[in-house]
Amino acid sequence: MALYSGVSPFQIPDFVGLDVETVEEIYDELIEAGVLQEKRVRRDVQLKARGRNIASEAMGEE
Repeated sequence: MALYSGVSPFQIPDFVGLDVETVEEIYDELIEAGVLQEKRVRRDVQLKARGRNIASEAMGEE
């Protein structure tokens, strides 16, 4: 598992051959033991030209 650090948690159950509930229980135990750190990743988004135009119109800018 250490070789696959950063793997999506959604891939783990198939990777290790366990059901989702079991993996979640193991996650909780490992987080509580200080072995795992839960890290939330935010996806950055950027307005396209159309989105900027809509936002400008909504804010009364031209």
